Amino acid sequence: MTTAHGSAPFGTLFSTLTAFVSPVHQSVTRTDPLYDRIAHLGLRFDHLGATLATWSERARMRRELRRLDDHLLDDVGLSREQIAAEIDKPFWRA
Repeated sequence: MTTAHGSAPFGTLFSTLTAFVSPVHQSVTRTDPLYDRIAHLGLRFDHLGATLATWSERARMRRELRRLDDHLLDDVGLSREQIAAEIDKPFWRA
């Protein structure tokens, strides 16, 4: 199952983190000294979610590339060697 934030495991992690931070963030007012820290933490979780979604999408695209046959590779102008170099990269590397 895929979520808005990538694959199910990453989406579940992001949802859990968001569920933890959101109520705390909503209970703090702008005048509270913790406001900036909690807002910054929320931005970090948003960034984490976007990063996890990007990693998940890269892994999915590389799995799809692995499945392309030679005829389709020729249609898109890629060689088997180019595909091998791409799918050998770890998911975190662009």
